[in-house]
Amino acid sequence: MEGEDSSKNTLRTRLLGRNPTPNLPKPSSKANSDATKMQMKLPAQKRIKEKSKVMPLPVTKDEQGTTIDALNLEIPQDREVELERSTGTIRIYCTAEKLDRSILIESIAKRCGDDMKWFEDEVLHTRYRRNILDAPKGSVFFFDYGVMVTWGLDVEDDKDLRENVLNPSEVESLPVALVEEDEFSFIYTFKEKPCIVNDTIMLHPNPKEEVVTQIAVSHALAQSAKLAVFEDRLSITVDGIIHIPEQLATKGKVAMTGKDIAMLSGKLFLQRSAVNLLSSVLDTPDFFWDAEDHLQVLYKCTYEYLEIESRTEVLNSRFSVMHDLLDMLRDYEHNAHSTRLEWIVIWLIMVEVLVSFIEGGMALFWSTEDHNL
Repeated sequence: MEGEDSSKNTLRTRLLGRNPTPNLPKPSSKANSDATKMQMKLPAQKRIKEKSKVMPLPVTKDEQGTTIDALNLEIPQDREVELERSTGTIRIYCTAEKLDRSILIESIAKRCGDDMKWFEDEVLHTRYRRNILDAPKGSVFFFDYGVMVTWGLDVEDDKDLRENVLNPSEVESLPVALVEEDEFSFIYTFKEKPCIVNDTIMLHPNPKEEVVTQIAVSHALAQSAKLAVFEDRLSITVDGIIHIPEQLATKGKVAMTGKDIAMLSGKLFLQRSAVNLLSSVLDTPDFFWDAEDHLQVLYKCTYEYLEIESRTEVLNSRFSVMHDLLDMLRDYEHNAHSTRLEWIVIWLIMVEVLVSFIEGGMALFWSTEDHNL
């Protein structure tokens, strides 16, 4: 049994690109930069949280392009104290293939008022209010491809947004098993250099760029969540066929018909086509064409921390492995069909020979009877 389990784990690693971890909770972080080179041989499918992971971020710039630090940032004293102590949670939800803009805007207006703004027609920003008359709380960002990112809200606020804004706006909602949720922490502080440490994003406070800074980070987080959905889809597909190569190796046959193989081929083709279309989602957003350089660097650093590029490459390589498996199954089905035809011919020949023997015997019998008469 141990040998079979080891063989199955090795095969799963080949197909999924990672060691199976059935008893662990759903992973959500990526490996650190030192481990990345090693993981390119057996890369993690999804982000795996590691305590040693650190990603430096660009320092904030003011309107003149000079570095902002504790000595030259001129902000009101009360606001400075507020930002210095500002901490909170970033939550990311990918629940649908896309969002209906008209329904989304209408739902936000009912819940949060008209305080909303599109950035480069890519992301919609609003401030959360449980009621229109309430003071605004944290920031919320909605992406056309079915993702919502919240900053500084509690769990109940997020739940309210999902039920009353996100869910009604969904187009082609994802099954529960594919809904992607992730969580980061953020800290506005001058005491540390800007960086991402163990899924905690440390930023220098700058009230003038608070929203655009959040957008830069949110773009990468949303793209990572969308990519994770496709990783989950492939993982589910692999789980359904992981036994096939083992059956071929141990029994020399599989319980799949030509129709089953054709259906699997079509399913994988649709998934790979969707991943190719996903490339447009994973490209650098138009927002950064006109944004300050340090915002694009902030986005790229977050993008790199999440290892989106390498995960996309790994995803495509897994499809190549699956394609090889399909080719093997097609060859098996073709050979099995040829074998069946050969046996049919053999049996027909045997029947013909048997009939000839019977006819010869009958002819001999009747000729003997005629001679006796």
